[in-house]
Amino acid sequence: MIESLRDHLKLNAGFNGVPAMLCITGASGAGKTTVLGALKEHIPWNLLPSLAFDSLGVPTEDEMIRCWDSGRGWQKAMTYFWVQTARAVYRMRPLVILEGQFDPQYAFAACSAHRMRHRIALLQTDAATRKARLTKRGQPDRRRVRIARRCGETTRDDRVRARYEQLASTTHERWFSQPQPSPSGSDAHCAHCGYCGTRHHEATRHDLPSSQPQRSPSGSAVQL
Repeated sequence: MIESLRDHLKLNAGFNGVPAMLCITGASGAGKTTVLGALKEHIPWNLLPSLAFDSLGVPTEDEMIRCWDSGRGWQKAMTYFWVQTARAVYRMRPLVILEGQFDPQYAFAACSAHRMRHRIALLQTDAATRKARLTKRGQPDRRRVRIARRCGETTRDDRVRARYEQLASTTHERWFSQPQPSPSGSDAHCAHCGYCGTRHHEATRHDLPSSQPQRSPSGSAVQL
């Protein structure tokens, strides 16, 4: 089957038009990288280009909610972006692969909206195989993390983020907060600099002018 696909791509090396999309998706550890590796062994990449869904980076969960309302909103936007990119950039190739972890319905909707022929391959494997692959990579299971958060459990990432926010808040209070002037007493602060005590601004006499009216040489009251 791979050989026939390779021969077809060679025959259409002078292609000029709208490419077809092969969308390969699945959970982490389902075998997407393995499938791409098998294709790479038989088909040169100059004949069969591929796009990695996460190649531009993955924002944090908070950033997804702030900018796209949810993680699914970011995923939908990126799916449409990659499909549009494939249509605009690879007009000289009859087939383009989009590989990554995304919802198949978004790929179907994006390809249909851009009038591109498409096939969607949803890869699945058993839990034990997935766990072994993720452990070998040292990669966390995103699905387990999402389920844990929905159940109210804390993950290592959550604990690290909470500790960072605590340290950042402490540092901000220590370096950027200014003492507020007290109304009276030995802890009162100068109205000009906000730091000197009562004894200091009495000695330097740079407190604010009195609001009491004073007499001018002509005898009329002047408000200072």
